[in-house]
Amino acid sequence: MITLNDQFIRSLRRHRADLILTKNDAAKLIGINRKTYVKIENGSKESIRASTYQKLVNWLLNDLWQFLRVFFHIFWL
Repeated sequence: MITLNDQFIRSLRRHRADLILTKNDAAKLIGINRKTYVKIENGSKESIRASTYQKLVNWLLNDLWQFLRVFFHIFWL
């Protein structure tokens, strides 16, 4: 089990808000149960399985990777 810190949870909230998604939509995109996502974002779920953590991290990093690809394409090609 992996313990979540406040900074990680804030990152999830910020990312969801930036994408203008509901918690339900975010959970679907991430591939986890809606109730699990709501508990994570509300801070009532302190630890999660490694597989759930990996899905959350992938979701956060995927959009960063997309941004960097566009950024480097525009400014260095």
